[in-house]
Amino acid sequence: MALGKENKRSIAVDILVKILCILVFSGQAMFLDQFIIHINSAETVTFKKGYVWVIVDGLMAICWTIAFIIARVRREHGGPLIRQRDLIKEFPYAYISWLMYSGVLVAKLTTIYSRQTAEEHVLFNRHMLKITVSLTAAIYILLSYSHEKDITHSEYREQMRNVGQSVGVAILDTADLMDLMYPSDDDAEPISHTLRTAILAFAAICLILPVIPLLTLRIIAGKQMAVKRRKSNLEKVDPWKRVYVVKFVLYLLLIDIPFFAIRFHIWLQTGQSLSVFFTKNILMFLKAFLDVLNSCPTWAKDLKKKRERPLLELGVVVTLNR
Repeated sequence: MALGKENKRSIAVDILVKILCILVFSGQAMFLDQFIIHINSAETVTFKKGYVWVIVDGLMAICWTIAFIIARVRREHGGPLIRQRDLIKEFPYAYISWLMYSGVLVAKLTTIYSRQTAEEHVLFNRHMLKITVSLTAAIYILLSYSHEKDITHSEYREQMRNVGQSVGVAILDTADLMDLMYPSDDDAEPISHTLRTAILAFAAICLILPVIPLLTLRIIAGKQMAVKRRKSNLEKVDPWKRVYVVKFVLYLLLIDIPFFAIRFHIWLQTGQSLSVFFTKNILMFLKAFLDVLNSCPTWAKDLKKKRERPLLELGVVVTLNR
């Protein structure tokens, strides 16, 4: 009886998270759509310039809802999502949902931030825009939690949470960096067109980049299911740490280093004040250095074990000669 109540409670929480994810996404999408329509209000607003985004967002909300339903139905009927391979059956996975969402979001933000100045409006201003962009972090975390209950693999769910937390901080960093395109100090000089282009480019990379660790998670989970079915006597190797390594290296090289350089350059060129995320970028450099130092003994030990580990080849165990 207690187990049944726990299952009902878990299902209710899962449904609530999915609904909240759709609501936050819809709220952000509606504000950005209205923002685009507003900034084009001085011109002749064509269907392509504004209202087409409303249709695109509506279709995406429907796709996310269908993906959530399909994943939940497969889970309840015992159909493990990990085993599916064709493109249609990949649809409920988180990396597909985020790929669709991030592509549309990047197009919207490029349209908005391509303007040289920010209008001082009661609602449609740079401060509200920054808050709306930062909601992307909440959407990512909600999306990861929305999918985790639909996967039976415990390591998959754990890594989904770990990746979600790190990506959320990186997205907040991106929202803060994009705000630098509109100087907050009255005496600060506007940044150059080249620098604006660089900010938009790296912001787009940051928003699309989560697809890679999510896709890596999906691939590793699929391989783990295949290995589990074969049940070999080989030493078990945990590949889930690779997801952390892939995510960490990508975000260090494509996010923290470029963001640090851009902020430092803007500070020297225009005199804009630095944000706390400048310190976050420095801390990530330090963390990378310490992680490499701490991992060197582990890597050496794993390499030694790999050389000594027997290989199963054509049904015959062959020991490597050192």
